[in-house]
Formats: sequence, structure tokens, C-alpha cells
Amino acid sequence: GKAVIGDLLPLDDSVHIEALLAEAAELMAAVRFDDPLPGVALHDIRGIFPLLRIEGYRLDIEALAAAAENLAVARDVREYFADRKEKYPLAAGIAGEIVPLEDIGRRIRRTITPDLRIADDATPELRSIRRRLDLARSSLRSLVERTLDILSDEVVGERTVTLRNGRYVIPVRESMRNRVPGAVHDRSQTGRTLFIEPLASIEGNNQVRELELAEEEEIDRILRDLTALLSGAVETIERNQDILVRLDVILAKTRYGAAVDGCAPKILDDPRIVIVRGRHPLLDWKFRKRGDGSRVVPMDLELGADATTVVLTGPNAGGKTVVLKTTGLLLLMAASGIPIPAGEGTAVCI
Repeated sequence: GKAVIGDLLPLDDSVHIEALLAEAAELMAAVRFDDPLPGVALHDIRGIFPLLRIEGYRLDIEALAAAAENLAVARDVREYFADRKEKYPLAAGIAGEIVPLEDIGRRIRRTITPDLRIADDATPELRSIRRRLDLARSSLRSLVERTLDILSDEVVGERTVTLRNGRYVIPVRESMRNRVPGAVHDRSQTGRTLFIEPLASIEGNNQVRELELAEEEEIDRILRDLTALLSGAVETIERNQDILVRLDVILAKTRYGAAVDGCAPKILDDPRIVIVRGRHPLLDWKFRKRGDGSRVVPMDLELGADATTVVLTGPNAGGKTVVLKTTGLLLLMAASGIPIPAGEGTAVCI
């Protein structure tokens, strides 16, 4: 949404401009009367759309979770405006084009936990593998700890079982290397301690590693299945994303308009400008952020019809240039479909 707003340019089609302003005006009343509008907090998943069109591609957990969260936002936004279509018909018409794809979103959210892990019950096979893996690790650790317990303090550096290269090892003093048969997996920074996998635990470590590989393979299969679900609906997901971005832009315009006590000006067919209590948008925003918006002096201006020329007079730093810039900026904002910091009754031509 921010990217779209950053690319906004003034338009010259008054019908299109009126439609954009009407969308924002419709929801400004909701903001002013505290009807809580839905947030459109989207992940930027534009990068996954071309990937989903590659046959057999597998997305990672983060991308899948982001897509699922966007689907949840799509569902919530659609339901919000569906319940209020009489109050907000324009927004409801836009949101009504969203296809929720709730089955896909629910499947991904059920499979991927909030901390971005694959849930144990994602599949019966994964649940079985992890249960066996937990038992194998517990048994292996007990075996290594028993080995550690029977070694004297002159042999071991410290009495802790650690992991090196995915294997359970014990810290052995370098000078006592021959007292502990097994495989060396690492050396301490000082070189005085070796991390040795005891001979008796090698088979158990191998079993754990085999189960870990089986877990990785099952997770890979699960991720491929979830990616295939998204791939089958990529056109719809991309269209949903575009609709949500459009609504995000409308809501941003809406909140801005309400924040500056602004309005969606009327677009006139004849060459005429009527500005009621208009404020320079940058000055207005600057002082509002300081909590002193009243310092910005509003201006009224009418040009066209009977008055086709205005003469601005006054001393230096008296506000003449600000009047010119305010008029120009308000017209350009209106032509870009953005509510302006001015009062009701403001009307501009394109």
C-alpha cells in the first residue's frame, strides 16, 4: 500500500477522480464516528507469485505462513464489509470481490505453528517420527550421561553432555584422549578439550540421525503439499492481494482525511475553484504532529465564475507564497484522489 501511494500521480479524468474520492469519503465517516475499521496488515508476498508458477517449487515456512496470514486478513476484511454493505456500499463492493480460500488458509495455519514450526500433528507420519525421535534422544542422552558418570574428573573437562555436529558428545581432556574410545567431533578453542562421541553411543547417535533425516523428509513433503495448494490458486491469491492493497490505500487516504479534519472535495466540470478553510498540507501535518495544529491559519479562496483573477498583496513573509502553494497542492492532491485539509464545501476543477 505504501508503494502504491508513493507512486500516485494526478489524473485528468474527472470521473475516475470522483470515484477515488468517493471511496475515501465513504469511510471517513466511519473513522470520525469511531466505527473500528479493519486493519489491512499485509505481508509483502509479491515475490512468491512467480515462484508458485514454477512446477514442483517448494516455498519455505516463512513464505507459507505469510501467505496464510494474508488469506486470514482477506477473509476478515471481506466479512467486515459484507456485514456493513448498506453503510459502506463502495468498500463492500470492492471487498466482495475477494475469494477467501479459507480451506487453504486453515490448512496452512493448522500445519504451521505461530513460532514457524511444523506442528507435530501435521501428519500421522510426522507425529510417529517425532515420538520415536524423542524416545531415541532420551535413551541416547541417558546412555552418554552414564558413560560420563563413570569417568573420573582427571579425564573429563566438565560434567556436561553437549551436541557437536548433531551428535551427543562428552568433553574429554586432550591428554586423556585414549581413555575414552570413540569419535572426536570437535576441539575447544584452547585445544585442551576434545568433544568425543563414546563408542557405545555411536549406534544410538546413528539412529537419532536417521530419524532426524526422516523428519526432514516428511517436513519437505508437507511443505511441498502446502505449496501445491497455493500454486493451484495463485491467480486468485494474487487478485486478492491486489484488492487488499487497494483497500489499504483507501483506508490510508481515509485516515489521513479524518486526521486533518479534511474533506473529499467536489469535482467541478466548469473552471472554478472554491477552497473553504484550506491549509497547506505540509504545514498542517507538521504542526498537528506537535499538537499545535491551530497555529496554521486557514484560507478561503474563490476563483472562476465572476472572479477570474486574484491579486495577492502584503508584506514579506506575510503568506502570499503559502496561498499559492496551498492552492496548487490541494488541487494536485484532489486530482490524485486524496482527501484534502480543507472544509466541507470545497470544490475544484481538473
